[in-house]
Amino acid sequence: MESAPEKGSIQSSNETLKLDHHGLPLIPQPSDDPEDPLNWSRIQKYIIVFISALIAFFGYLFAREFQSRASYIGTIGIAAAGIGSFVWGPLSNVYGRRPVLILSQAIAIAAGFGAAFAKSYGTIIVGRFFTGFGVASGHVVAFATVSDVFCLHERGKMLGLVTFALINGAHFASLPAGFIAQNAGWRWTITLPSILAAVCGVLIIVALPETLYIRGTGAPPVKPPSRYHRMRITGTRGPGRTLQLVDFARPFQMLKYFPVVILGWFAAVAFTLGSVMPSQTVSALFRTYYKWGSARTGVALSVSTTIGGILGELVSGPVIDKLMERSRKREGRVRPESRLHGMWPAIILLPRRPAYVPGSPSRTTS
Repeated sequence: MESAPEKGSIQSSNETLKLDHHGLPLIPQPSDDPEDPLNWSRIQKYIIVFISALIAFFGYLFAREFQSRASYIGTIGIAAAGIGSFVWGPLSNVYGRRPVLILSQAIAIAAGFGAAFAKSYGTIIVGRFFTGFGVASGHVVAFATVSDVFCLHERGKMLGLVTFALINGAHFASLPAGFIAQNAGWRWTITLPSILAAVCGVLIIVALPETLYIRGTGAPPVKPPSRYHRMRITGTRGPGRTLQLVDFARPFQMLKYFPVVILGWFAAVAFTLGSVMPSQTVSALFRTYYKWGSARTGVALSVSTTIGGILGELVSGPVIDKLMERSRKREGRVRPESRLHGMWPAIILLPRRPAYVPGSPSRTTS
């Protein structure tokens, strides 16, 4: 029986691998470059997670605060956010996370204030569309930013925190929106989130560095490296990287995998029935059948969905990390479907593979 590799380093292909606290190789492998985000201090990484969570939280709060007043004005922002998710992601992979976040936040803030002071219904709809389009960066770029600074075995927990903020931003929005609409008027349900988004935009500019790092080139992505170069507005675009039309189609390429389609469909239906639909229909039902005002309806919507979101997201991240850790111990590598093992869809769709110990032949476990 082979002994487990000692913590510190192991030899593979004549290269020293960096290991985690379990003695398993880090994925991806941090470089020796101090500018590599994987080598940044824990404090700086936690600040990045905090700001990314704020971006996600204020994003959906920004897109959903009007839900108790007019369903069309609320849903147009949600629809635009879905469109924007397919735009900001490819842009951030080429031009960097920081410039895309700054640009998208600027669009959302300007559109938010424009909708708040609009004089016609059509202008409000246009403003709400671009608000949702802008905050969509929080659905993809904020998650990519966190993934840039953490290795695979830590991403589940950290991304769970950002997901928690993203989901509960929409749920929490109902609580203040009801009281604001009832006591201060509907315009303040747009103005206040616009102010909060502006504060978030300032935090991005002054405290969120560029996290995109081009690996495999043998050299740092920016020359010459300096202490402040990652705070530039222009980002850290890699040499020779250009935006192509196919970059916007890459998310749809995953549709060829049946498990992805099934789980994606499940997530879409669950989110629609558990979050979007109540915000757009329950408020009208409460007002029609129970004669509730905006404040009381907001409390009813917010408390139940927020509690459910907290319980679900606080559990999911650590569980995913444990599943990934078990996969690495069994097979010496990580497969994406290992996140699904232990859940019934994976049992049906994704058969388990035999455990694998690095440096030894494959063996089947009982």
